[in-house]
Amino acid sequence: MRLSFLLVILIFSSQLLISQVESDDVLNDEVLIDSLDNVDEYEEVEEEELEEESETVIDFMVSPTLGFNLQSSSYERGEETISAQWLGSIRSKLDIYGNIFNFNSSVTAQYGQIISKEETPQTTQDNLMVSIMPSMSLFESLQLRLFLDNVLQTSMDENDNYGNPISFLDPAYLYHTLFVGQDYKWENDEYTSSFNIIYGVGYAVQQTYTDKYILEENSDFIIDDNNPLSDVQSHFTLETGYSGILKFTYDTMISDDFSYYTDFSIAAITKDSFFEDINKVSVNGIFYTSLTYKYFTLEYSANLTYDEQIYSHRQLEQTLVFGFTHTFNF
Repeated sequence: MRLSFLLVILIFSSQLLISQVESDDVLNDEVLIDSLDNVDEYEEVEEEELEEESETVIDFMVSPTLGFNLQSSSYERGEETISAQWLGSIRSKLDIYGNIFNFNSSVTAQYGQIISKEETPQTTQDNLMVSIMPSMSLFESLQLRLFLDNVLQTSMDENDNYGNPISFLDPAYLYHTLFVGQDYKWENDEYTSSFNIIYGVGYAVQQTYTDKYILEENSDFIIDDNNPLSDVQSHFTLETGYSGILKFTYDTMISDDFSYYTDFSIAAITKDSFFEDINKVSVNGIFYTSLTYKYFTLEYSANLTYDEQIYSHRQLEQTLVFGFTHTFNF
């Protein structure tokens, strides 16, 4: 009897032990499944965060402007003279921001004339500048980037303000600047104000293309059939030197219909004898600022060129115009 009772107790204990082991296995399986589910959810969240961080941002802007004014002059014994001045401009930017590589490009074109009945139209503004600048991150901790700035600058009219014969791409100034610098961007929480500055130093190659345009250094030569321009200067001139770059942009919405914008860009390139004569430098700069209310705008623009090879003195063209504009953002 005792033996049978002991046998029953052993069988009951073994059943309890087996059920406990099975329940523990079930719990372990559930914990493992939950942990796997958490890992999958974590990986999905991490993938989404990585996708957000590596998402490419593309900004495209086109802003055409047309402004004009009328002027009337009359004298005691003369006839009344009426003249009109107009200025058209277009600014366009395409910026692509990635995780490592960025691409910035811009096109700025300005053209304006004074028109009167008695005289032929006189050009007051004539500028075309195209900039293409890819860049890549070098040291993320130091926020240093490597830039390659490619700029083409030329005119579109047949004569400049000094009467020199010019045409499209004659002359044309093309420079390539490889520089190390920083690209800092800021935007407020309301997305109504933004700020961007790019600056750095590097090395540049400047190319000058000419056909009929006579460079300043060759202006003393007499050009005729016996001494053609091809004997005096080459169609292609190459110069190299150190460079400094500064690009600045600020945009803000003062109110729903009132905005302010300013854009400044300047590049300085040294020449071979710069360390002996600081005047041996090429400087190209463009400054633009505007106050806009709906479709009405007041704009100021200035174009600076200093290069002894082109002009013997500094050239600065400034324009203040009231006109109509509209900015397209994509």
